[in-house]
Amino acid sequence: MHHSLLPLRFLCIPDVVLIVISKGSERTESVDIPMPALESLSPEIEIFKKSIRHDPRRRDRETLTKAQLSQKELEASMALLMYSTSLMRVDILSGTPLKALTTLAYSDNMNFQKTAARTFAAEVVKGGGSVQRDVMEPVLYMLRSYEIVVHEPTLYALANLVFRDEKNRKLAVELGALEDLNRLIRAAAPDVHCIALYAVNEITQTESLRVDVANSGVLDQLVSLSQSKDARVPPQVASTFLEFSYTSETRQMIVEAGAIPVLIQFLDSIDPDVQHFSADALTRIADDDAYQRMVVEAHEGLASTLVGLLDPFKPHVSSPVAQLLSRLVLAQDFRAKILQTRVLTLLSQMMRSNSYQLIRSSMRLFYALYNGLPIGSTNVEAALTDRIVELVLCKGNSDVQYEAVMTLFALSHNEENARAIVKAGALDHVRALVSQANLQIQSEMARFIYKLTFFESLRPQLDRSGLFEVLIPLSLSSQEEVWTPSAGAILEMIDTKDHISIARVWNAPTGGLRKCFIHFLRSNNGTLQHLTIRAIFGWLEHEDIAMKTLIAGSPEIVTRVKEIANDPEAYAPIRLQRETDATGVNPDAIALAQASLIIEALAVMMEE
Repeated sequence: MHHSLLPLRFLCIPDVVLIVISKGSERTESVDIPMPALESLSPEIEIFKKSIRHDPRRRDRETLTKAQLSQKELEASMALLMYSTSLMRVDILSGTPLKALTTLAYSDNMNFQKTAARTFAAEVVKGGGSVQRDVMEPVLYMLRSYEIVVHEPTLYALANLVFRDEKNRKLAVELGALEDLNRLIRAAAPDVHCIALYAVNEITQTESLRVDVANSGVLDQLVSLSQSKDARVPPQVASTFLEFSYTSETRQMIVEAGAIPVLIQFLDSIDPDVQHFSADALTRIADDDAYQRMVVEAHEGLASTLVGLLDPFKPHVSSPVAQLLSRLVLAQDFRAKILQTRVLTLLSQMMRSNSYQLIRSSMRLFYALYNGLPIGSTNVEAALTDRIVELVLCKGNSDVQYEAVMTLFALSHNEENARAIVKAGALDHVRALVSQANLQIQSEMARFIYKLTFFESLRPQLDRSGLFEVLIPLSLSSQEEVWTPSAGAILEMIDTKDHISIARVWNAPTGGLRKCFIHFLRSNNGTLQHLTIRAIFGWLEHEDIAMKTLIAGSPEIVTRVKEIANDPEAYAPIRLQRETDATGVNPDAIALAQASLIIEALAVMMEE
């Protein structure tokens, strides 16, 4: 999140009653120093009384004498002065020091209250730990002070209390902080509403509090503040909207409040943080199909605006913008608008960036643009294809490797692109990576190769490139999402009259195709069982002597086929699941009859 430097000037101001300087150390055990007797401090009290500024707005404070100042306030002030100037390390936020500080916080004297506010501001540090009600209550009490000068240091203390501390955030909300913050966000003083906005941003980072914050009325304030000329405001507004966009309920609330136009407007900001937060928030809003169209229609030239923000030298902005474009691709006609820009040129440059994050987001956008396009769609320049193939072997970053293989899958919808991918050495790279790749990458490899085998004209080239060396280990994987598409690719490749390559890899050192076929026949995948049996039947039916010999020399395959022939229920795809239709025909029964004929014929051939 965006944590602007909060003002520190009020920590040491000449006209304050007690000048308190934070020692900058973490809280320690309280040193319980006895409260001093007033009689022993009478000279100091006189000096103290003279140092208190006259407040003409309070008639009961026209003259400040010992009789007019409450005994508790005087004692608390002198004790606090002694604690703050003590050479000993004193935790002012607990024990007797806190009691003295609280007395001043609840005082109706502006100077005492201002002293308490600035002391809290000096002593409460970011990440200082969770506090109890005895600390939070006086802080929130001073937010309701009629004195404006008390608000700023008090807000600073509250902002530090809720910084990355869920317990403090929840305590503050429980004690009514949201109402006060919502009121102070509207304050005329720029520093006051900036710090109040900062505190709200911190509180929204706790998911369970977001609905409470949104219902407090702060959303309207955020929309209004989006027009502020104060450079500190837009980052906080965009960041807060981003926090609300993480959950569906508050996402709907910010959309209804008018966040989408504000966030799109922020994309033109000169502040890269504002652009980053806005693009990220819009991405999460666009995750919801109902709002995706609203985002696209909010600005006529949105595609050109977003593509214009893609810059290989600015990953902080370009990466979330690329992710936003990836989400919006699915909106009607928006893909075409994106492709009409110079997006491919920019993506090619971004893929050569030194930022892995930018490389990943650019490939994700590329995948979104090309995945699902009709066969024969736009061809991609060879240089871009070559770069994606290179990234398959990106050392030390499996995320980039995964995105690269997934992008190759999207490109391979087009035969010309598929041919260019193979020519660029994609299979060599995949073969080098396959044994070291994780499950996720192997799954994408299998899908990608399966897609390549759809193009019959490519199969001879795939065979020469060593395709089976990749497919066999993938097909023997224990994970279904890996071996199922790999098996499909193998069955596509063997659907040809030339079985020389099949014979060559039938008994490879790792088990070869023979082991793969045994695996397919024993699987619970009915379609795969059926296709495997049909493939074997085809070889035998065409009197392919070489393949007959290979099958006959594989007793596990022969045994499994005979088992299926003798027990049709063991054959997964023929289990009757559908009811007989109106014509009295059961489609599953037809499939069963056809399969039974194939199995019986195959069993006879094997007996021969």
